[in-house]
Amino acid sequence: MIIDTKCYMNYAGFLRRAIALFLDIYIFLSLLYIQFYLSATSKKIAILITVPLVFLYPVYLVLTHRIWGQSLGKMIMNIKVVKLNGKSLHWKESFLRS
Repeated sequence: MIIDTKCYMNYAGFLRRAIALFLDIYIFLSLLYIQFYLSATSKKIAILITVPLVFLYPVYLVLTHRIWGQSLGKMIMNIKVVKLNGKSLHWKESFLRS
């Protein structure tokens, strides 16, 4: 029995990737909007929220690319990030990509 192990992938074009990025940024900006609203009430709350948000977006990208192979924007646009051989990204690859 011969098994064909070739992996066929469709590459996402510029427009689909741009829309996925826009959706990811929109999700992140909604968190920033909440942060700006809460920071108007207290400087301590502003510091407690702003510092984690600075690191949240890169961590979000690394985690989602490693765990699911796609961020929320990419899920909506049906884009998945994989290696050339079709396997999922490892932590190092996900970090370097993001």
